[in-house]
Amino acid sequence: MFHLKEANDIKKWLFQLDKKHTGYIGESIDLAKELGISSININRKSVLDYFHFHRAYKTNYELSCLQQAQKMAIAGHHAASEDFYQGASEFDINVS
Repeated sequence: MFHLKEANDIKKWLFQLDKKHTGYIGESIDLAKELGISSININRKSVLDYFHFHRAYKTNYELSCLQQAQKMAIAGHHAASEDFYQGASEFDINVS
């Protein structure tokens, strides 16, 4: 696996790949075409659907993170509610 700093950096790696079986997901459609990637393999719906489907499911770690975030959000809303009912200004509520 490698990481790219710029989209054009892909050019030095692409020669290693079979372009017929290479897909592209991204916004730089012109770059994908310039690299010789077939139009049918640019943001291919079946590939995007696969990713979207699997993003819908959360790991236990992700669920735990979401639960922790909700606990923090609830605490913040309770604090804001208390400040509001004690007559605090909108600014004071936001900074508390």
